[in-house]
Amino acid sequence: MADFAWIEAMQEELHLACLEAVWIFVAYVAHKSFPIYQMDVKMAFLNGPLKEEVYVVQLDAFLDTDYPEKVYRLRKLFMD
Repeated sequence: MADFAWIEAMQEELHLACLEAVWIFVAYVAHKSFPIYQMDVKMAFLNGPLKEEVYVVQLDAFLDTDYPEKVYRLRKLFMD
């Protein structure tokens, strides 16, 4: 099976089949009125749960005047 044209044709067909599966899924979700959220892998990783406890001090611009000595515990990491 060293025919390059055949291998290329099969790879293209496989790629198109994957795209078709995505569109079938999107059509089903739209039919059921489910919300669709798109996240790339980087965002899914950064919005995931933290493996350790992280605390941050309050920024001067967002200082809570009732509790100025408090710190915040991060539950998820939000970065860009």
